[in-house]
Amino acid sequence: MERDVSGELKGQTSINELLDEPVGDVPVQLALPILVQVRPGHFRRVS
Repeated sequence: MERDVSGELKGQTSINELLDEPVGDVPVQLALPILVQVRPGHFRRVS
C-alpha cells in the first residue's frame, strides 16, 4: 500500500489552500438592529 508523503488524499483541499481564498467580498448585514441600553428605559440603535 502506497502512502503519500504529504499525508493528503488525492483531491483533498489543504487548510493552506483555503486560507489563500477570500471568504467573501460582500459585507454581511445583520438581520436585526443592535440596541444598547444607555440608561434605564432608554435604548440606542448602534447598527
